[in-house]
Amino acid sequence: MRLVWICLSLALVPPAPASESIKATTGEPAFVENFTPTRPMPRKTFEEQQRWGADDDRRIAIRKLPNGTTDAARFGVLQFDQPLIYMIEPGVDGASKIFVDRNRDGDFTNDPPVAMRLAEAPFDKKKSWLIVVPEPDGKASIKLILPSDASMAYVFETQTRQGLLEIGERTIKFALFGRRGVYNEPYNGVYLDTDGDGEIPEFEGREDVYEVSERYLYVDDRRYGFEVARDGSSMTLTEAPGGKAPPSVSKGSPAVRFSFVDMEGSPGTLGDYEGNVVLLYFWGTWCGPCIEYMPTLAQTYREFQPQGFRVLAIAKQSLPDDVRAIMTEHDLDWRHVLEDDTTPIAKLYRTRGVPDYVLIDAAGTIVHRGRAMDLTRELTALYAPQSATE
Repeated sequence: MRLVWICLSLALVPPAPASESIKATTGEPAFVENFTPTRPMPRKTFEEQQRWGADDDRRIAIRKLPNGTTDAARFGVLQFDQPLIYMIEPGVDGASKIFVDRNRDGDFTNDPPVAMRLAEAPFDKKKSWLIVVPEPDGKASIKLILPSDASMAYVFETQTRQGLLEIGERTIKFALFGRRGVYNEPYNGVYLDTDGDGEIPEFEGREDVYEVSERYLYVDDRRYGFEVARDGSSMTLTEAPGGKAPPSVSKGSPAVRFSFVDMEGSPGTLGDYEGNVVLLYFWGTWCGPCIEYMPTLAQTYREFQPQGFRVLAIAKQSLPDDVRAIMTEHDLDWRHVLEDDTTPIAKLYRTRGVPDYVLIDAAGTIVHRGRAMDLTRELTALYAPQSATE
């Protein structure tokens, strides 16, 4: 009956006039200063990993090396749609040689030379080389910083393109964020300077930061559908009346209430923590930085738990037994919610990736959020007034 009623209603009501689209173009891409550290490997180790870690149609065998290559040479891979492999030969006094197999034939002797320049701070503390490796078609680039001793490689894949969006009488600065030249994947970002201070927001979780997967954004209480060009050269908005803007989850906003069922099957709500300082900790058992941080978080939890500090952990794409093992290892008793790809709490709080943190004070206000936080300092500040009055 519901479907029939909707169809009849649409037939009787004149169609609404189509909204005009607003298209904004962007400037040239620029690399964002966040990176993934990797460790270049000796040839034998690299080839073993390639043998077991890549599909046959993506594997590139090393066939020929430059004259004078030594056992000190190290190899790595850049993950474009089709991977590229590179080699660094450490030299005396930092005079390294870097080669990239641009034509993907496994021969490091028939490619154009790599343009190298010395990296600036903070990488200049250890003499390092900066190279930018473009795809052969020029549609994507990856920046690579290689210390001259080949001990590490710092891979920069994220780029941003900025532009100006004209909506009515407003001009809003915006930025698109993409990886390897692609900007319209679900987890790519759209950042708006809606407060007009001329600065692009620097952190996620604000109401003016969106994922491409969200499909709608909001300006002055109006909803717009948006589409991002694959290469990030433009963004197109079309007004879509009728939608309600999601609640703010920025610092200083009241924490948005939610209900949950923890991994032991017990129901709960955020209201259960009323009157306590609570940390929403988004993590995963598969996340290396999350595991490394767990002992520090456990120590901080035990230190402040007597004062009323609580943790509600949201484990994304993690198995219950793996979560329990880590909890047992660190003797922890906080509750866990398991989330899959739908991640309702993560979406409600507009988190992207793990680890991520939302700290809520005893009055129910968000006092800190983001992927980096000095939790001990934050809790000391929150509990200092209470300690002073006791």
